[in-house]
Amino acid sequence: MKNEISYSDARKIIERLPETKNILLGEIEDVIYTQRIRNEVESFTKTEELLDYINRHIAQFGYNNASGSVRIQELWKELAEENGLCEKERRILYGIDQYLTEEEKIEAERRVGDGKKERRADASSTFGILLQILGLSDTYTSRWGKDRSLKPFLAGNEGIYPIAESVFPDRDGIEKVPNGKKVSFERVRKILILLLV
Repeated sequence: MKNEISYSDARKIIERLPETKNILLGEIEDVIYTQRIRNEVESFTKTEELLDYINRHIAQFGYNNASGSVRIQELWKELAEENGLCEKERRILYGIDQYLTEEEKIEAERRVGDGKKERRADASSTFGILLQILGLSDTYTSRWGKDRSLKPFLAGNEGIYPIAESVFPDRDGIEKVPNGKKVSFERVRKILILLLV
């Protein structure tokens, strides 16, 4: 549009482009971010320049959301790494259990739910860290059954607006992005909002 190419001409250009392969962000040594692409492409005056540029950088077009994904990976590392923010917070907030007497521990377990011991999520797992981010890391989750999502927590929760319940980041996306897997722009956006808030 900026170069005043008609839609039909643009379609012809697109047909001449090579196929891109979906790749993991971590497989790219020199990530070309959108702003850089925009700056370089804006200087082109001929279709052949654009085609040549795309052909030379075809590997760079096999991933999306590079900036957002890299930022999520940085934030997640800061949270989840050994001696990271989550571990430090757990030691401060939940390390108190080590000071309880055996009787106090038994009493705490008895109060959890009709005398049966309930299972907590592994604190260092993705799910455990997600629960901690939401302030649920000291909550027993076995009553949620085998559902390893947040749906049981979100469903009908008076503290969460109904619209937030339907668009909340999912555990699957949170597991994929820090590991360099490709997800939709919408998932990247939601996870960034969660981690930056």
